[in-house]
Amino acid sequence: MKFNKEDECRAVAPCCRVFKVASKVLLVLSATSLVACDSDSIVQEKSPQICLQAENRYIDGSTGFSSVVMSEFGGIRDIGYTHNGAFVSHSECAPAKTTITGTSTLYEWFEYGDAIEEDGVISLEFAYVNNRIQIKAIRKKSPGTPDVEFSERSIDYDSQATVNKRVWNSEFPSLVVISQDKFNGTDEIFSVGEIGSARKEQRWNDNTLQWDCSYITLTDNKLVPGCIDEVANDLTYLGVEVDLLSYFNTLATVSIDYETEPEKIDRLFDVYGD
Repeated sequence: MKFNKEDECRAVAPCCRVFKVASKVLLVLSATSLVACDSDSIVQEKSPQICLQAENRYIDGSTGFSSVVMSEFGGIRDIGYTHNGAFVSHSECAPAKTTITGTSTLYEWFEYGDAIEEDGVISLEFAYVNNRIQIKAIRKKSPGTPDVEFSERSIDYDSQATVNKRVWNSEFPSLVVISQDKFNGTDEIFSVGEIGSARKEQRWNDNTLQWDCSYITLTDNKLVPGCIDEVANDLTYLGVEVDLLSYFNTLATVSIDYETEPEKIDRLFDVYGD
């Protein structure tokens, strides 16, 4: 029988939770265990054993461990173990897959072959564009969550990154939203929503200092300066009200929880050697 880590945690303690913070694991146990749920948590440094071994009970239900190794070839760095003759991406200490193409580096997190979220993202891609560092973060798709997020920062070490583009691919009903604020060296400020073949664009007009709305369907192309009668037009051309500014405004309020300095991510590979 193959075990599931989350199920095992719940079986041991009703309030057992595992939190990952940088290179540390925080384990909170129930009152019947070592530490009460609302007391101080136990902090454990990740040991080389955790990084270099995978538990067979999570692989095929057997006892013992499988060796976790790192290999590099042709701009691709893989970390994982071999099972039934196949390589399985796995690392509890670093991105399990790294792909270097030109001036971009893509980091992806896997455990036991499954994509996992590390600091809320399943992958981070760093690229040098227009003498700046552009970061593309991918999350698992979920309604209300932007599954693609772009931020930019200067090339100075560990400089502050600013989110200036987000994409929601799982909104209801079948709504896809893209919001952008001067992304990739442009002066464009807009939010766009699509439902099937119908499209609504809301763009900032620097000349009139207002938002203008456009509605594009298979049969219509309507421009509405100042987005007058916005709700009525939404219902006419989209069938539902779509508040694009609520998506755009998140660009100014979002906080970045994932790592934005690739040099810090690269240090995580030290435990695997050269």
